[in-house]
Amino acid sequence: MNNDMSYKGLGLVLRGRTWRAQKRIRKTCIHAYPGNGPILWLNTGCTDKKAAASIARPWITELEAEFDRIEQDRGAQFLTTITDEEIARLCDQGERTYLTYL
Repeated sequence: MNNDMSYKGLGLVLRGRTWRAQKRIRKTCIHAYPGNGPILWLNTGCTDKKAAASIARPWITELEAEFDRIEQDRGAQFLTTITDEEIARLCDQGERTYLTYL
């Protein structure tokens, strides 16, 4: 078994002698982090990858929970699904708009 598989998804990057964890901010949550780029970084201060992973895992889990709270409070910016009623309403609205300009 490959030992690197246990670190997959943690975003660990070796910077100098210490490991950093990186996490991309969800597009639906980017408004909550003004001034930051699309990626958040955590310098673990560890030279050992295993120790860095033990620090990074709770940080990433906490960020995911924070992203979920932000999305729940604000709601997603874009619809991920659309119902048949919404499709019918949008079509009717489009037809009425089109007919008013004829």
